[in-house]
Formats: sequence, C-alpha cells, structure tokens
Amino acid sequence: MQSAIRTGSWLASEQYDVVPDIACFSKSFSYGIPFGFVVTTKKIGNLMSKGGHGSTFGANPTACVAATAVIKQIKEKTLLLNATKMGDYFLKELKKINHPVILDIKGKGLMIGIEIKENTTPYLRKMQESGLIAASSSSNTIRFLPPITVTKSEIDEALNIVREVFSQNV
Repeated sequence: MQSAIRTGSWLASEQYDVVPDIACFSKSFSYGIPFGFVVTTKKIGNLMSKGGHGSTFGANPTACVAATAVIKQIKEKTLLLNATKMGDYFLKELKKINHPVILDIKGKGLMIGIEIKENTTPYLRKMQESGLIAASSSSNTIRFLPPITVTKSEIDEALNIVREVFSQNV
C-alpha cells in the first residue's frame, strides 16, 4: 500500500484507468503494525469458498484501529496530493542533473529511479555517507522512496546530496 500511495493515489492502477480484479494491501495501512487485507471484484470473490481464505493478521482489532487512523490522516492532510506534488518537483529537479553516467530518470509520484551506466553501490555509499538513504532496484538503478509526508525543503536537501555525489568521481 505504501508504495501505491507514494504514486499519489490509493492504487497506482487508478492513474492508468485500470480496475484490478484483486488488490492486496498490507502493513503500511496500519503504520507498520501487522495487518493486511485483499479486495476483489464480486466475480472473483464469488469464486472463493466461504472460510477458504484466512490470514494471520486479518481482523485484528488493534491493527484495524491503526489502519482507520492512518487512512483518516492521509485524507485530512491531503498526503496523496503531497506525494504527487513533491514527486513531480523531485523528478523535475533530478532531470536537470546532467551527468554522462545517467541513462534515464523516471518515476511516478514519490517512486523515483535514476538508471545509470554503472553499478549503483559506490553512488549509494556516497549518498548514505552524506545522510541520504537511497536503495537500488537493480544493479544500475538508484531508487528513491521518500515518505508521503516529505517536504520541499527535505527534497531540496536530498537534491543537494545527489548533485554533490554525481559531481564527484565515484
């Protein structure tokens, strides 16, 4: 769920006019408390036998209260809109970085990747040494997944680190 929310909508499929037959949700709905649920179309749901699908984390009252509170906060604080706006800003500014090792910069909302010609490890180490946590989604793609609460000043701080790392001979 957190990854989908990072794109700026409850489900990334909403942005592409796709209605999934099945959607699975998990712990980010409950702020990390073990939790999960599955939503299906009526057609798919009718194919499942009653009681045939269970979950260790299903219907836990504490997790359900936490999930309700998280959903309420996302709506009240318009965090989906924040994910869209901050993601657009982050992506636009990253694309201004002109470095020969960069092949492509792409993303949706706050799910952003920089594809490079080399292995990401030295770049990730330099970013982490400077206080920016990033990861790889493959051996040559640096992945950024900031929280949906990220601010412009936090993105600017990250951008400064990314620019600095790419200006060095890594």
